[in-house]
Amino acid sequence: GVAGILLQDDLASRMTEGFTLRNLRNYREDTGDDVPPYLHLKGITDQDGRSYLRADAAFERWVHWKIRQLVSFARSIQDAVTASAPETAVVMNQMYETVTDPENGRLWLSQDLGTTFREGPPYAAVMLYHRQMQDELSLGLSETFSLIRQSLSALSGELNSPRIILKFQTRDW
Repeated sequence: GVAGILLQDDLASRMTEGFTLRNLRNYREDTGDDVPPYLHLKGITDQDGRSYLRADAAFERWVHWKIRQLVSFARSIQDAVTASAPETAVVMNQMYETVTDPENGRLWLSQDLGTTFREGPPYAAVMLYHRQMQDELSLGLSETFSLIRQSLSALSGELNSPRIILKFQTRDW
């Protein structure tokens, strides 16, 4: 009786998350990298006093490992659902950065549409919530819609698939 299952925002892992002992051990076993990934993050203080983290190039291996773990988990859910209800679709939610800023979507959130489509469940939903984007990116409404339009145009050339669901915000919460 269920047409589909949307795996909401829980399948994202921020840049500073995931450094559990078990994850670090599994990462080391899977990649052979003995350097804990958090050592590739450096605290930076900008001239205006804002502090943030910057990742060096070696942090990429950790990011791609986390993406594969999340996508693999989503795929295991799809496989379990398919075993009992083959007609039920599983959809993996993605934040807007996966289309508007893919490099930082991977770095900041461990989300990548390409990996999702190659290795994950059959569908992905992208949250293109314009009010959230306006607030977070300090953009006006027309600039936000322009960013969405440009991002989707770029995406259409890369992904030739009807497996992406675009989610738009119609009400302010």
